[in-house]
Amino acid sequence: MAKINITRLPNATPEYDASQFDQMIRLLDQIIFLLNTVILLNPKNEEAIYNLAKLKLESSDYQKSKELNDRLNNICDKFCNQSKKLKIEIENLSKK
Repeated sequence: MAKINITRLPNATPEYDASQFDQMIRLLDQIIFLLNTVILLNPKNEEAIYNLAKLKLESSDYQKSKELNDRLNNICDKFCNQSKKLKIEIENLSKK
């Protein structure tokens, strides 16, 4: 996978200022773009599918996370255990 340069936010406080928040959003968008690119180039890349499903879950996109996890479950070889745990996480969080 491509290397992503993560800038450490200096002296980050519990409340980020607007520039720090913008920086985090840009970084997150970059990560999602790279994961989607990896999946496009290699549709069976379990790590990329899993990580994108986790990101979608963290952003409360339960439907997309479930779709990605179902896809992962159908092809899993190395990420079967993570897929099972993620399924439970998705089910628990989507009920709230």
